[in-house]
Amino acid sequence: MPTACFLHAILRTLSLVAFTVPALSGELYYTGFDNFPTGYDTIAGTDSWLGSTAFSGLKMSGVDPETTHGILGIGNAAFIGGNSTATPIAAGRSINVRRNVNVDPVALNEEILTFRSVIGIKDSTVSGLLTRRDNFEFAIYNQSLQLLASIQFDNSTIASTTQSPRRLIYRTQWNTTTSRFDLVNTNAVFLHDTLQQLELRINFRTNRWSMSLDGISIFADATFHAGSRTRNLGPIAAQLQIVGSSITGAPQAGDNYMLFDDWLVRTDALAIPKPSLARNPSSGAVTLTFAQEAGYSYQVAWSASLSSWLSNLQGSPFTATVTNDLATFTDSTASAATRRFYRITRTFP
Repeated sequence: MPTACFLHAILRTLSLVAFTVPALSGELYYTGFDNFPTGYDTIAGTDSWLGSTAFSGLKMSGVDPETTHGILGIGNAAFIGGNSTATPIAAGRSINVRRNVNVDPVALNEEILTFRSVIGIKDSTVSGLLTRRDNFEFAIYNQSLQLLASIQFDNSTIASTTQSPRRLIYRTQWNTTTSRFDLVNTNAVFLHDTLQQLELRINFRTNRWSMSLDGISIFADATFHAGSRTRNLGPIAAQLQIVGSSITGAPQAGDNYMLFDDWLVRTDALAIPKPSLARNPSSGAVTLTFAQEAGYSYQVAWSASLSSWLSNLQGSPFTATVTNDLATFTDSTASAATRRFYRITRTFP
């Protein structure tokens, strides 16, 4: 859907006039788990949460009160993992707890999906060669319960120099040749025993996503899902991938676990550009500066009267390749004008 922002430049003074439509946006789901019963196996079945049926009753997830997890000021917090008892072979190695959202962000014209959660990973108790460690994930599924993308906190790969987990963060990438997901190393690491703010930002229209931890970018504008699966939103899941095995070959996790809290999902309409204007006092050229979104095309047009618009400025239109980076566009033909209005139109190719 094209969107536009209007600007007005006068030879001696500059003024900004923006015509915007109120953004359609909203919080789809939030929980701090304070209304959940505490103990093992208390996430699935509460507040419309679901879980891996094969692991029901096996004490692989739950909710801890402050007196148990020991972090003051956050109230209850959910966890997955932490039980090193061998599990049935038939149960498999993948455990999740998940909450359905079931929206189509593009159909709502709220193409930006934001998922936030406070997370922390506790390493396994070190017991020599018997130490078992696992991997933790957050996964995005569509409404057909097909995986679209996920991020993984690798707590199982050991550095040869330190004999400790490398703590690498991976993202999935659909391989169109093999028709499966590959893990892509983000070259970032997570911290043990530390709560960190996770944020995933997904543009369902441009099929790009970004991740940050504590406001630090881990990756940006990567392809979200390159396969043919329908890109809408079903459940978001916290997951445990069991790596180790018992002496009988049954899956056996370590006592490492992931704590997560303040689970937030929201959609937002892409904000209309709100440029700033600056005029070069010598040449009279006007520079427009505004935030851009990767994958969209931006057309800068001008008018002397608001009745007719010209799209003949050099360098326009252009397609943004980076999100939230400031685009700078200069109209060098404005030097002889006494009055000029500007219009920025954003379209998705």
